[in-house]
Amino acid sequence: MNYLTNSIWLWGFSLLFVLAMMPNTAPAQTTDKKVEPKQPGAKLSGTVIDQKTKDPVPNAKVYVAQDSTTTGEEGRFSFTMLKPVEHTVLVKAEGYNDWSQTITLLPKKQVPKTLTVELVPSER
Repeated sequence: MNYLTNSIWLWGFSLLFVLAMMPNTAPAQTTDKKVEPKQPGAKLSGTVIDQKTKDPVPNAKVYVAQDSTTTGEEGRFSFTMLKPVEHTVLVKAEGYNDWSQTITLLPKKQVPKTLTVELVPSER
């Protein structure tokens, strides 16, 4: 009986050793999804000014896609990492009519888009 027990242990350890030494032969998981390279982001910057006086308009709200920013004291704004596609730019400021324009942004490697937005004072 002792011989039988030793044989079982020897076979068991031998089998474990062989399995542990085998290379991983499982097939790689594949997917049908096509992975497209990321396009670099586009940059948009500009200045918001009063149409009549040509003075900068501070605190104007500029909206592009799902992003927004507020102009500084010099009326400047800037966006980076926007998708290089067609966007509608919307500018709102207290005391002025809203302004909007559709633009096409190019990939980062291209020249950044720069706008000068001239707001018309509202008559209210």
